[in-house]
Amino acid sequence: MRMLAEGSIPLVDLSQDEAAAAQQVYAACSGPGFFYVANHGISQQLLSDVFRQMRAAFAMPDEAKMAMLADENNRGYTPYAEETLDPAQQARGDTKEGF
Repeated sequence: MRMLAEGSIPLVDLSQDEAAAAQQVYAACSGPGFFYVANHGISQQLLSDVFRQMRAAFAMPDEAKMAMLADENNRGYTPYAEETLDPAQQARGDTKEGF
């Protein structure tokens, strides 16, 4: 697995065979817990559109976002500080909101 810089985020290249890519994903998730993906086949136009829509969703008024609260399948909006991913180490909720 290639690192973008020494001690930084792993880069998983999806142009390699599936078993090798899967091993890199496993190693990244077992180590730092996240990774970048290269050669995924998603167009820059689609990525730009997704980021534009994401910015628009988070910019909505709180009332509109609260109308889309996450359901039992975790689909929908999660308000700022609603989740506590490490309750053993945290006194307050996470400093994020999400869709």
